[in-house]
Amino acid sequence: MQVLRGIFKSSRRFIKPSIFLNKAYTPKFFCSFEENPFPLFSNFTPPDAKKLDEDLKVLAEFEDYKEGLRLLIDKKYDISESFFKRALEAVQSENVEFNIKVVAHVMSKLALVLKLQGKDEELTNLFEDIYFVLSSEGNNHNYDAIFTAFTNLMTHYCHFNPSRGEIFIQSLLEQHDVDPIPIQYLKDVYFYVGSVYLVNGNYQKGTEFLEECLALKPSPIIRGMALHNLACGYWWDYCNVIEVEKVKTKEELQTATENAEVINDGDFQALMKRIEDKNRMIIPNLKNALKSFELLYGDDPVKYPRPEKNKLTPEEYDIISAITNETVTNMDVSKLKVEEINIKSMFCGLTAGYIGEMLYQINSVPEALFWIKLSLHLSVKTASMPRTLRSMVLLALINIEEKQFDFGEKLYLDCLEYMEGMKVYNKIVCLESYAFFLTSQKRNYEAEEYSRQAAYLRETIPEFYQRKEFLQIPDYQLK
Repeated sequence: MQVLRGIFKSSRRFIKPSIFLNKAYTPKFFCSFEENPFPLFSNFTPPDAKKLDEDLKVLAEFEDYKEGLRLLIDKKYDISESFFKRALEAVQSENVEFNIKVVAHVMSKLALVLKLQGKDEELTNLFEDIYFVLSSEGNNHNYDAIFTAFTNLMTHYCHFNPSRGEIFIQSLLEQHDVDPIPIQYLKDVYFYVGSVYLVNGNYQKGTEFLEECLALKPSPIIRGMALHNLACGYWWDYCNVIEVEKVKTKEELQTATENAEVINDGDFQALMKRIEDKNRMIIPNLKNALKSFELLYGDDPVKYPRPEKNKLTPEEYDIISAITNETVTNMDVSKLKVEEINIKSMFCGLTAGYIGEMLYQINSVPEALFWIKLSLHLSVKTASMPRTLRSMVLLALINIEEKQFDFGEKLYLDCLEYMEGMKVYNKIVCLESYAFFLTSQKRNYEAEEYSRQAAYLRETIPEFYQRKEFLQIPDYQLK
């Protein structure tokens, strides 16, 4: 196996980092992705547990590390960051020999305090360092630690740098062709790969990898996330194809008119059939995602039984089973009250909201309203502010269309108050739809200010933020 370039000296395991307390974190171990980005599945030898335990005991006596922990507990994150950087310098000094996992442990503490301070740009470099350190030969392939580092890195790419993430996974997949990843890891790897592709706007590749993930029968939570993200990918692919084909058709029509030719639309018809077939799976996939999240449905019910803590009464179970029945269309929701639907999973608010948005797209307003209200109820219950605000914006839009102007405008203003200072795509939607409403009410002077704010945000917020806000992306595993 190749030795990662940049990690090793000829006589030492590590290059000593040049971390200064008054400077941002910069990458120390980063290597070219072509150097074998996922080298964890060959020539396994058990990690030296005795050496690791001894190193952790020694680490616990480091004054800088102890002070960093104390300040972290006291929520003095900026000062804690300084002490963890000192501790990292110490464990990587030329005078000590530590187990690689101990070095990664200190780096993970540093990552936690950087995350708590919102220093996301520094985190890209640090998560890459943690991954490459743990993937090095000196770690003896501690699978769990490496895979945690991998998932943190991929989550971060989804949130902040999907284009870099796509470069990483392209190299990862090339390595997989040479050194296959075992199936117990591959199903989750395919989920992250597909999700990064979707965030980066590569819809066809994204949906292909999510379909591969589902074929490998992942755990119920990953299954639910993959189904949700796959539904998003199908819809975005459809919208993208329609937009591209509009331009293409216009150009072909102009050429055919000039040359008196007949347009052959066979390829177009085949393409439309493909995306329309996928489109029909969007809402069924989202409902199946809800079942995976809440009822913990998996493709192996023996391996993934529903735990005792999530048991429902027969009546509660029947209601959830009914609303998530993927074969039912035009469901009668008139007698359902969202407060009486005992859904507990923290992932369901986002998926319920997306069902509402898809139903709204096809003008099924009463059913869409039910799902958006359910999303709002679940999001408030799980303290998910982004999803709560998205649901409020959609409710405002629907109320305006239903001529409930006063209530709709109040919702818009409440959302904008909560989103003060935020840079999220949902704020653009709120500003633009509210400006459109004001214009329709002949309040053009007010509308101009909100349109100006929306235009400014469109220039400053990366395009991929629009996509990542719709996707189920696992949280960081930092502690």
